[in-house]
Amino acid sequence: HAQFQDGSTVSIQPSETSLRLVHGSPTAGDVDIWANAAVKLADTFQFTDGLPPATVASGTYDIQVTAVGGDPQNPLLEFTDVTLGPGALTVAAYDDGSPTILGVPDDLSAPATGAFRVRAIHIADGIGQVDIWETTGPSPLWVDLDFGAYGDYLELDAGQYNIGIDLDNDQVP
Repeated sequence: HAQFQDGSTVSIQPSETSLRLVHGSPTAGDVDIWANAAVKLADTFQFTDGLPPATVASGTYDIQVTAVGGDPQNPLLEFTDVTLGPGALTVAAYDDGSPTILGVPDDLSAPATGAFRVRAIHIADGIGQVDIWETTGPSPLWVDLDFGAYGDYLELDAGQYNIGIDLDNDQVP
């Protein structure tokens, strides 16, 4: 049993995957997302939306993306043979010249007392490599994070942070 920062909880059995979806493709518009053309995973999923985790059976799936209300047998886009193993996964869709998905394994273990865990996922279309800074220090949190990549988890003391993104490697977020 694990609780996410947004308050959602999930209990995962060894044969299940906790799956969270993120829509990061500005050109895709609103979509529905299906598994094996039978189970609707997301309804009217909009750019910048993220869904709370859902528990699904581990296994291999074909994922269909349709226009809202579209037929999953005739998808706009299909990702075949997507394997979901036991554990937790965030799947982020983004546009890298063509629609792409990025699977990011999630760590659901509890952070140390008085701390929280955070990671950066870079799917901002049209922006190359970035550095992400805590700006009051200032100190870099992730350096040279490529588009379509994610950083390692950081465990930080609970508190307020000011975060900035350096787009041009000048150490100024």
